[in-house]
Amino acid sequence: MNSSWTTIISFILAVLFILILISRFKKKKPEIKLATIDKYSIAPFGLSHKGLAIGDRLVIFAGYDYMPKYLGDNDFYVGEIVKFIPGQAGRKSAPVLRMDKAVQFDTLIGQYFVIETRHVGQDWNGYGAVHIELCDFEPESIDYEQRNKGLWIEAAASYEFEERYFDIKNMKNQTTNA
Repeated sequence: MNSSWTTIISFILAVLFILILISRFKKKKPEIKLATIDKYSIAPFGLSHKGLAIGDRLVIFAGYDYMPKYLGDNDFYVGEIVKFIPGQAGRKSAPVLRMDKAVQFDTLIGQYFVIETRHVGQDWNGYGAVHIELCDFEPESIDYEQRNKGLWIEAAASYEFEERYFDIKNMKNQTTNA
């Protein structure tokens, strides 16, 4: 009886020893950490938004609806990113654009757009679908729940870097006029 218990205990100890060895030599994935200034992710050399930066100029134009109400008689609006503020409900940070001209929607006339990503997992890569909030004031850089809000005017607009938008438009015009 003693020898069978000794064999079982020896076997269990050997298995535990092998598991410990395997776990020690397992390669760990390197951990990438961003420097954090507050509860929002900040890259070591300034705000990082996967391709967007303060000073970038964006074109906001029709998305799923080819004639959205917010465009009125315009084909698009152009604005410059002046800052990034916290997004809604844990979403990515939201760019604030100062539009080149005032935008009217119903009775509200404003010159600031806050744009938010439309899809889960969407990055700010220079083009895509966005939600638009029109403000007649410059939104504060505080949590969404605590800041003054403008008017939600569009749930599926499109955005593009200004330079790229007009390059594509010019290429289309050249091919149709040729």
